[in-house]
Amino acid sequence: MVLPTGSVVLHADIDAFFAQVEANRNPHLKGKPLAIQQHQDIIAVTHDARAAGVKKHMAPKEARAIVQRIGGNVAHVHLEPGARVSYGPYRDVSRTFMALLRRFPSVAVVEKASIDEAYLLCMPDPGSCAPLSMEQAVRLANSIKQTADKELQLTVSIGCARNKLLAKLSSQAAKPNGLHAIDTPQEVQRLLAATQAKRLPRCGGKVADTLSAAGVHSIADVQAWSEAQLREDLGFQPDIAAQLWAWCRGQCEEEVAERGPPKTLSVQISLTPVPLAMHPSQGAQVSAAGGKAGMFEPLPLGQPDFRMRLRSLLQAMGNDLLNRVNIDSEDAHRWPRTMTLSMRAYSASKQSKGGTRSSAFPSPSLQSQPARQQDADPPIPFITGD
Repeated sequence: MVLPTGSVVLHADIDAFFAQVEANRNPHLKGKPLAIQQHQDIIAVTHDARAAGVKKHMAPKEARAIVQRIGGNVAHVHLEPGARVSYGPYRDVSRTFMALLRRFPSVAVVEKASIDEAYLLCMPDPGSCAPLSMEQAVRLANSIKQTADKELQLTVSIGCARNKLLAKLSSQAAKPNGLHAIDTPQEVQRLLAATQAKRLPRCGGKVADTLSAAGVHSIADVQAWSEAQLREDLGFQPDIAAQLWAWCRGQCEEEVAERGPPKTLSVQISLTPVPLAMHPSQGAQVSAAGGKAGMFEPLPLGQPDFRMRLRSLLQAMGNDLLNRVNIDSEDAHRWPRTMTLSMRAYSASKQSKGGTRSSAFPSPSLQSQPARQQDADPPIPFITGD
């Protein structure tokens, strides 16, 4: 697939998305080094906190010690009652940001790549016979950055190029809160030489290790290897070798296309196998799965309160799912047809037993029905599997 003649691709990426949203929701965090914690994991880090040594997925205790030394903080992601992680506020900001991108006349297509990034296919005005110049694309990118800052209080890094791959690599080079545009072959080669090979799509993990062991560090380094050598000498599968050969030269013909709404909406929760204290910000809450206040506790089979705690957990998850379904119904004008419930239990030997059941999804009238008074101990179908 070849991109339309005269087009420019922008890759817009919100910097440290979860951290920015939390700072906007909690003004006392604004302007400070910040890391975002989700239970026992760090999922987002601002640029100044990263410069001090904080990394994604490090232990929250370690991250907290670093950022507090430089006047920053570690904040927990949004929690609903019952200490349940909810991405609701972040999805709301994402929806607003994507809508903002679609307002610009030169933006023909917005492809949402994730909750905090999108590819924009930018075209010249319909009456123009000239291609969209890189200067025009840069002006558009600056306008997007200024509008996002003014209306949403979000800083955005944007890359401008003639294809998706180079736009993505350019936005990475622009971070934080920058704009990087490339157009000439010389500019493309400089970017490829300055970018690590592991930044290429599908080039993390074992692929990155193989390239590093062969002395390949930058994307431009890959150019010394033919497609056959990548396949035969380094052992890459033919499709990976072919893509690497093209990507290391800045070649990419992938189209920018609207993805449409997700095929499924899901809510999931993993319960702890051992008691864990909640984050201090959660106070003395009782988790959605019950247990002692201020603690996440296992949900063992056979305990007297098992059914009550399981019912509480399923109700909380059901409320979350219905909220997402209602929002999706407004945006995509559709309603689910099938609901699937999966459960899995683990024994002391870490062997699992579980199962899945599906049924028709309740009709839209569900949301208008009053809450029903339930019996003290209604039956709960516990799902098991061989």
